Amino acid sequence: MTMSSTNSKNRRALPLLRALLIICILFVASRNFTLLHSLAAGSVNEQRDDVENERRRSFVVDRRAAAAAAAGSDGSKRHNAHAVNDNVGKLSSKRSSSSQHNTISTIPFQPAKVPSDPFSLPHALQPVTFQQCCPLLTRTPKKPKCGQVCLTEFACNNTLYPYTSVEEREFMKPMDVESKEVLRDRCNEMNGRMHPPYTWCRQWLTDSIGMIRQNDDNSNKSGYNDETTMSEHYEIDPYAANLPPPGCSIFNNGGGSGAYQHLMLLPEAKMAFCGIPKVGITQWLQFLRFTFGAKDYLSSPHIKGEVFAMRFDKMNEVAQRKILNDPEWKFVAFLRDPAERLLSAYLDKVSSKKLEREHFQKQHGLNRTLDFDEFLNVLGEQPKSCPPRTGRELDRLKGVNWCTNPHWRPQTYSCGMSEFLPRFSFVGSLNYIDSQARAILHNVGLWEKYGKYYHWHQDKESAQGASRCSLPPPVLKVGEELFGFQQKKKQSSTEKSQQSLRASDTGYGHATDSKTKMSMYYTSPEMLEKVKRLYTEDYKLWDLVNEEQLHSGSELAMSLSVECRSNARD
Repeated sequence: MTMSSTNSKNRRALPLLRALLIICILFVASRNFTLLHSLAAGSVNEQRDDVENERRRSFVVDRRAAAAAAAGSDGSKRHNAHAVNDNVGKLSSKRSSSSQHNTISTIPFQPAKVPSDPFSLPHALQPVTFQQCCPLLTRTPKKPKCGQVCLTEFACNNTLYPYTSVEEREFMKPMDVESKEVLRDRCNEMNGRMHPPYTWCRQWLTDSIGMIRQNDDNSNKSGYNDETTMSEHYEIDPYAANLPPPGCSIFNNGGGSGAYQHLMLLPEAKMAFCGIPKVGITQWLQFLRFTFGAKDYLSSPHIKGEVFAMRFDKMNEVAQRKILNDPEWKFVAFLRDPAERLLSAYLDKVSSKKLEREHFQKQHGLNRTLDFDEFLNVLGEQPKSCPPRTGRELDRLKGVNWCTNPHWRPQTYSCGMSEFLPRFSFVGSLNYIDSQARAILHNVGLWEKYGKYYHWHQDKESAQGASRCSLPPPVLKVGEELFGFQQKKKQSSTEKSQQSLRASDTGYGHATDSKTKMSMYYTSPEMLEKVKRLYTEDYKLWDLVNEEQLHSGSELAMSLSVECRSNARD
């Protein structure tokens, strides 16, 4: 009875056990199916990512290959586009010094905030307690007020300012009177050369110079060498390159100005910045003075004494050669869309501002304002020689060449790019100035110390009553977010309506707001084509750098020139 009852219960439980077993099997199968489906989907997504990445790589390769092909005039010298670009990175590594690599990380922007102790900020932002202006004690005391430093007491009392040591001051001293006379003769001899050839890599800088400097017994601990240091080892020498040498701008108002006219030096970071007119140069000069601690750093910087002291083309020839050949000095340049830059120059110097407009007309013997199309036509008339500095004839305006007004002179004629492009550690685009400037300043050690604290006036009301020669720093509140150098500020609708008011301070809109006016002035495709013909070499380089990635000069030179690629293999 008991056995039979037990068997009966077991038989009744058997279907239940079978059902449970089937459920378990189905559950395991469904989990495996989900896993397989996820793996398959992941594989498909990876394949899609691979395809997309390959498409992007092909796009970049095709762009650079087109530029490389355009650079080669001899068909027999042209390489397969893909092979050329596959080797560019290897060749760049081979020929570039360690200071020239552009593989620097993008630094996320974290706004700094005003601390409770304002005297812990960089000196330029600390409260103003001194109201006077004074000439630099390191320079002639006859400077006009706009050339003086204002609101900065220590600069008025420190005989070294803006230098940090006696050694730095001696190293960077300007050329003497005798050297100026020799330079004048050289510049006059070279001034007739209107179109120096674009070689891009006439001379290369390699690690050997840095090793020579480190092993030189004459090197002192401050990092500045005396005049006897191994001059025979110089690899880059604009005085030997059959070009107008640095410093010619002293005599001929920028025309035929020499290979490195627009270079500005930030000695604390060993950074040489190429300040091309109409490519945000004003903001960089203001930042230069910010690093020196000048509390009037937002003032018009162009004739301030510190700026003149840091101009490469005014320095003595020995210092120029040493800086050019020291790999620890990093050379930096930003480029701008040539058509946009030309329009900005026209609006700023020819048509918009009353004072500038009248000066332009007087300078060129005009009795009216040229419209933009007329301006382009005059630029398209190429003269046979550089006109003299004196005179008001319209011939001074004709042509786009070496001796053209620096505001519309080709960008590639600035700072030696047409001859010594591999010397540049970083070449960026004004369209990506926020992330690229941040990355560069972080790389040279200036972002954490100065860059993230940089601030400008949100409006002109806070500077009322102040001359543009002695503009005070912004009034800051505890906890307020600082803008950061060249960083875009989130704007309310009210602030956006004031964009043109602040354009000259931010470095983005530029004072002329030319980006938004392109379609108003370039009214036909022919006008843009004319600009492309006038600025052919600028466009070759612009097409390579106008992307978020920073480039080294070595990489760019090899993309532009068969000869540069050949030199890189030697």
